[in-house]
Amino acid sequence: MKLVSSKRDEVIKGIESNKYDIGIISGELRNNEITNIVIVEENMVLVVSKELFASYPEEQLLTKYRKTFK
Repeated sequence: MKLVSSKRDEVIKGIESNKYDIGIISGELRNNEITNIVIVEENMVLVVSKELFASYPEEQLLTKYRKTFK
């Protein structure tokens, strides 16, 4: 067994071309040629500066920046 660290797109291309048998990536994959199994669902954390947190209510920060991660 050989373990290789690669970027997400390289892993997907490697699976498609049969260069790799198995790959582990983050995020969703919608590709009819590849079978994917969710290993773990990640909990994302929003990290902000003290100044930004003091300037906006938590709900407003979550509403504003949550869209960035979807």
